[in-house]
Amino acid sequence: MSEQEQTYSSDAPVDHPDNDVFRRWPFAQRVAQVIATRKDKSSIVIGIDGVWGEGKTSVLNFINHELNNHSHIVCMKFNPWRFGDEEQLLKGFFFDLAKCVDQSLSTSTEKIGDFLKRFAKPVGAAVGQGEVVDSIGNMLGYAGIEELRQRIEKILDEQERRVVILIDDIDRLEKSEIHAIFRLVKLTADFKNTAYVLAFDHEMVASALQDRFGSGQLGAGKAFLEKIIQVPLQLPETNIDSLRKYCFNGVDEALSQAEVILSDRDVQIFVRNFKWGLEKRLQTPRQAKLYSNILTFSIPILKDEVNYVDLMLIEGIRICYPTLYDVIRSNQTLFLKEIRDRVGNTSERHSEKIKLLISEALEGLNVDDIEAAQELLKYLFPRLQAVYGNTHFGTDWNNSWALSKRICSSSYIARYFSYTIPINDVSDQLIIEFIDKSSQMNVDYMKNELIKIMNPRNTEAVISKISQNAINMSDRGSRVMALALASSAKLIPNSEKGFSFLTPFSHAAMLVSDLISRISKDERISLAKKVMLTAEPITFGYECLSWFKTHTNDRSDSKGFEVQEIDQIGTKLAYRISVFEGGLTSLINEFESNLASLLYTWNRYGEVKELNESITSWLDDDPNNAIRVLLCYLPTGWGLESGLSFKANFEIDQYKAVKEVISTDLINTALNKVYNSLSDVDEYPRANETSLELRTAKQFSWLHKNSDQFHEDTKQENIEEL
Repeated sequence: MSEQEQTYSSDAPVDHPDNDVFRRWPFAQRVAQVIATRKDKSSIVIGIDGVWGEGKTSVLNFINHELNNHSHIVCMKFNPWRFGDEEQLLKGFFFDLAKCVDQSLSTSTEKIGDFLKRFAKPVGAAVGQGEVVDSIGNMLGYAGIEELRQRIEKILDEQERRVVILIDDIDRLEKSEIHAIFRLVKLTADFKNTAYVLAFDHEMVASALQDRFGSGQLGAGKAFLEKIIQVPLQLPETNIDSLRKYCFNGVDEALSQAEVILSDRDVQIFVRNFKWGLEKRLQTPRQAKLYSNILTFSIPILKDEVNYVDLMLIEGIRICYPTLYDVIRSNQTLFLKEIRDRVGNTSERHSEKIKLLISEALEGLNVDDIEAAQELLKYLFPRLQAVYGNTHFGTDWNNSWALSKRICSSSYIARYFSYTIPINDVSDQLIIEFIDKSSQMNVDYMKNELIKIMNPRNTEAVISKISQNAINMSDRGSRVMALALASSAKLIPNSEKGFSFLTPFSHAAMLVSDLISRISKDERISLAKKVMLTAEPITFGYECLSWFKTHTNDRSDSKGFEVQEIDQIGTKLAYRISVFEGGLTSLINEFESNLASLLYTWNRYGEVKELNESITSWLDDDPNNAIRVLLCYLPTGWGLESGLSFKANFEIDQYKAVKEVISTDLINTALNKVYNSLSDVDEYPRANETSLELRTAKQFSWLHKNSDQFHEDTKQENIEEL
């Protein structure tokens, strides 16, 4: 048996009682025994009614299996799908009938096939698309149907045979083909020693017949069927225990194939939600088989990448509530959104919108089914509890859901529908393997692995998932990981945002700080210094230094650094800044938006007066460098409508920041060498008519000229009073 056959449950019907998992055999056996033991030689037509996927074909197979145990029964399975038109259908039926009967007769007996063959040649020309009676009459020529009936009855009577004709899938035929089948049955149903067993969906066939024989009148199709079908039988409802058992066996098989073991708690959660939310809608064997097959596909392909309970339940929704599944897939963010804002106000608009979507998806279901679906949704998407009740889950739950890889996490929901890892995400299994290697491999190896894992679009996901799993790292792993991240930080985007700590660059620095805090105390300072010396780019060293945990009298943290320890660590970064290749010009060219932070670090932790001596020499070489420095201190503003960034004004806070690290007299002297009119600025310039450079120079000059009126607490709004 191939691997696929071992893995997937075929949707094909079964034909042996040993494979009867849905308890169809007892029903089929009783039907077959009634036919086989019937004393009356008159024909009988039995109709077995059932919807698609309910097991009608398996029942016919079981009937055939039981009838084969009776020597006087000749079974004929007639497949109407084999024939392209009415002519072929009729010809095929009678020749199939002749073949089945003739094979059961003794060699000396007259064969029905011989009788039919005499009239086979003119069939193509004689049979058109007219009435069935006319077609058969034409096919048999002058002999007529009556002679055929008498010959068949005579042969069957003499040989003590009964023919049972099994016809399946009638409801899947075209309307014209359905018409032809039932006219054929009506025409031949009075042949003695024959029986028909027809399997079809009563509603669908009645609708097809109604259009032809009832001029579209309501109930005409059903009335026609009542004249044909002498024994109407409803396929017994599949036992829910059998369906549940089949599904659970499928779950076990899928988990086993993927080598996944659920915890006892996960098993309990799944079984409870399955019984409450899915079982009510599980109605046919086909549904059970589809569910089993889907899990056998989805669990292995998403192994270690999702929450298995959530995956099995959302796949259950796919089978039992297909419209709802499509709604969730198409509106993922709606199902994750918190309906309360940061100040606790509830968004009725969002609540009503998602209620309407769910209500439309469940339209036509009964109250119990709707309630079952809503309960299941509230488990999978906890924030819906605020839509249908008053239980709210704030943003503090996001990390917990992400750690559990739940479908209600924005980091994971896409996987449940795409069966793959999005390009802006990273495989959890890949991250786990990467982290495991950190305890065994060196820094260079881990840097190369990081390059393989990370791309510009998934950096945030990579950093986030390393952070989530950092608790499992050994001391050695934490050291190697911290150095690998610091020395390859060029891979990490550092785009400007309204809040710098929202960038992957900052997240990575937080992670390095966290990794350092996890190792033994006597190794922390040494590792932090190495990070300062190897951080690439150098600005990542500053970012890490900003996030290092500190231990002070006001802020106690046993894993933090003392103030003097931070000074030692900062000294290493200041040294790197001071000897940066190309000096201040290269620093400003490469790190324009971060120059203020680098200069602050150099001045705070470097040699006394070293920065100002370098600045003096640099400005002497080119006074234009003064305006270049000031532009680096300009804050970034964001357009409310456009969302685009722009350089804002040079205000008092920027002046104070410059003054903290550089002599403002040096800057002012250099500016006056470049711009002649700065001494004439009497008011703080706000107009944008001039260039950004000139405006900034004037703003600095005005602030410098009036700096004796400022004190430590002076704010920009106080400027208007001067």
